[in-house]
Amino acid sequence: MKYSILGKTGQKVSEIGLGAAQIGNAGIPEAQAERVLLRALDSGINFIDTAAMYGESEARIGKFLSHRREEFILATKCGDYLDGAGKVVKDYTREGILRIIDESRKKLRMDVIDIVQFHGLPGEKDDAKAAFEALLEAKAKGWARFVGVSHDGAAAARAAEQWPLDTQEFTYNVLYQEADRDLMPALQRRNVGT
Repeated sequence: MKYSILGKTGQKVSEIGLGAAQIGNAGIPEAQAERVLLRALDSGINFIDTAAMYGESEARIGKFLSHRREEFILATKCGDYLDGAGKVVKDYTREGILRIIDESRKKLRMDVIDIVQFHGLPGEKDDAKAAFEALLEAKAKGWARFVGVSHDGAAAARAAEQWPLDTQEFTYNVLYQEADRDLMPALQRRNVGT
């Protein structure tokens, strides 16, 4: 496995990470989710990405990997979540962001989450300043070591220029290379981990 440093975080992460959305699916048996998580760590993958809205993903990571906590770096996301009926709820209020991050800490069985990112960006009707301040407040409280955004495009580049973000997650592959133009140059200027 190859590893690289994640921008100014200084964290050494595997170049292949585990996206844990599917293990949160209620149709995936717990034993299968456990095998996937343990196999990832055993294969040298030390970066796991999840989100509050990925069903049981956070709880399963906490249940199956808490005994191996020192072996991986975890990124989760806030700004949206699944309610009790399985409906996606967007909440970029200060109270909502802090509540979801605190709930994620409990599900993941972590006092401090390595990376907490917005799952997208606050919408036009949201108070973006209050939302970003809440994300930074979670970092100041010691609930997150690093903070960032998971979003594509020019709006994500503007957020990276405006706020002291540590990480940025975005789409980049052989078919979708828009990040080359706007996003990656902005992130490189700020040494934001990608």
